[in-house]
Amino acid sequence: MQLVEQHVISKIDPRYAALDRAAFASKNLYNAALYECRQSFIHQGKYLYYNQMDKIMQRHETYRALPSKVSQQVLKLLDKNWKSFFAALEAYNEDPFKFLGRPRLPKYKDKTAGRNVLVYTIQALSKPALKQGMIKPSGLPIEIKTKQKHVDQVRIVPRLGFYVVEVIYDWLAAYRLLCKRKAIPARPAFLILTRYQSMATSRVSPFSVGGVSSVACTRPVISAK
Repeated sequence: MQLVEQHVISKIDPRYAALDRAAFASKNLYNAALYECRQSFIHQGKYLYYNQMDKIMQRHETYRALPSKVSQQVLKLLDKNWKSFFAALEAYNEDPFKFLGRPRLPKYKDKTAGRNVLVYTIQALSKPALKQGMIKPSGLPIEIKTKQKHVDQVRIVPRLGFYVVEVIYDWLAAYRLLCKRKAIPARPAFLILTRYQSMATSRVSPFSVGGVSSVACTRPVISAK
């Protein structure tokens, strides 16, 4: 299991503009790749899997507008959405009465208002910055303070009027480090999650701090990749 440390970036935060530009670029890549997939599926009856799409889109300007590691994550998200569509279609064919209608192809995001999530794996984060307690995503002129040292990835999630930066980290490694710092004996793995959460969780709501980036909470993540 992993945990997530959340930070809220509102429009009054000077870092908001950089995040918004990157999320807009992510949307552009998502739509461009979706167009290729839809055309292939509709006209040729073939689905372009992630590896095929990655080779095709590497030449596209929308792919090069983001760091390659980030662009790959956008294409993986699209691939996941298509697989969900195929799974829904299979279930529909088995029992149409469970659905209100036939599942539809993945949709485009709005050309102007649309934004798309950004995923920065550990390879797309500055390691020197992490050692100093800062999150510095590749290609973004921003830094965000973090208490975590065992970061797996960072997700930048667009919301209505603000962004949520989710720092996904290994809770077991973080717990052991926290115990070491506080000189507390580490307990067996099956006992320590609740203990760690009580030690590390902030009780401050992200919506009560004026929108300035701050640690909002620490919560479990079922699937972070």
